[in-house]
Amino acid sequence: MFPLYEMLVAHAQKQGTSFHMPGHKAGRGLGDFSPHDLLALDTTELHDTDNLHAPTGAIKQAQELAAKAFGARHTFFLTGGSTAGILAMLAAVTKPNDRFIVDRNCHSAVINALILSRVQPIFVYPPLVNDLVGGVTVDGVAQALRENPDVVGVFLTSPTYYGLSADIKGIADIVHQAGKILLVDEAHGAHFAFHDDLPMTALSAGADMCVQSAHKTLPALTQSAYLHIGSDKIDKQQVQTMLQMFQSSSPSFLLMAYLDVARHILSTTGQQKLTYLLQRLKQLRAVLPCVDEHLLGQAGISQMDWTRLVLDLDGLPTTGVEVAEILSKKHNIQVEMADRRYVMLITTIDNTDADFDKLLHAMQALASHQPQKKACKVSQLPQATLLMSPSDAFHAKTREMSMHEAVGQIAARTVSCFPPCVPVLCPGECITAQAVAYLQQMQTSGSSILGLSAQEQLVVVAPL
Repeated sequence: MFPLYEMLVAHAQKQGTSFHMPGHKAGRGLGDFSPHDLLALDTTELHDTDNLHAPTGAIKQAQELAAKAFGARHTFFLTGGSTAGILAMLAAVTKPNDRFIVDRNCHSAVINALILSRVQPIFVYPPLVNDLVGGVTVDGVAQALRENPDVVGVFLTSPTYYGLSADIKGIADIVHQAGKILLVDEAHGAHFAFHDDLPMTALSAGADMCVQSAHKTLPALTQSAYLHIGSDKIDKQQVQTMLQMFQSSSPSFLLMAYLDVARHILSTTGQQKLTYLLQRLKQLRAVLPCVDEHLLGQAGISQMDWTRLVLDLDGLPTTGVEVAEILSKKHNIQVEMADRRYVMLITTIDNTDADFDKLLHAMQALASHQPQKKACKVSQLPQATLLMSPSDAFHAKTREMSMHEAVGQIAARTVSCFPPCVPVLCPGECITAQAVAYLQQMQTSGSSILGLSAQEQLVVVAPL
């Protein structure tokens, strides 16, 4: 038996319509870059293949071409996803017990970076609008800098999973005026550099360093990403040293090769293909209940990624989770994620007109659907008080408790819903009834909860 391989073959044979990552949509747009003997390209460090951790040949040239395309001073290829880049970025600019201002709407990888680097976060919460988490505001960062003048820098997440971008330029200005460093998790914005109607890139806005997940929105393989250095405040050698610690010494040449291919495709035909994609999506937004430009200017939202199609079901007698299930089971359309109110679809230059026509017809068929359930409303990203540093809480003596019993205790593990892996609980935070209610609702709706014990309980800091 080989169940995983068989599952993948069966999934591929379904030939479903993909509105989820990876961005290459089963290799549609790769053309000549998708040879039948793909496995022959899976090699290792040889005298003629170069070495990611000490590149002198093809890898060095490919990274230099990527840096030019994305507007970076230097670009590193990542084969451990943006996660590897996030770990390396924070470790490269901090030392144990340093303090850093962190966007609380971050990926769980950022919390892991805080734990591993033993950095104390100063969390800044972005505001909510229409049940969506917006962007950290300029005023919010400015206040955090005034109250914590000893911090090393600021770590932002922009765009959000839903394609909402903060005012990175405004934030970069005040961060640099204070003499601090700005790091940005731009995992969902690798395509921004290739069209003027998309949000300004973090590099263009003044980020000192950022990561981008190529596999999310570009024709690249899963787990491939870029780390870009944007200023001379960053020690390139220190970043490279940290990447050697957080990435395999035998990185996948296939992943690296398609980072190179994705850069080439977007640099040569990206603008044309993105223009057509944006026009097609504009037509869809005119007839589907989508999040649109009315959010701009609210809740710290400076720009929006118009390739991110977000269906808003507020006011309709159904939930996003239920709609996503129907799209999958009845129409073989797979979306990226859904919650109580929204269905989020990732579209890329490799989606076709047939994909969009199928989506439109499926949504029209839903008009006569009789809903089975309606989830209660619980706001996302419940706020909590940080009582211990994430590292201290993670390494403390722990015990397990049921969710109900754990209210008022200190979390010892990161707990998040997958996707999008934004922490509901961070190690060191006081567990609130609101956070427990949110986790229970998401469990009921079918979401995977990461960070629970084997007995489906919360791991908390034990009394001394």
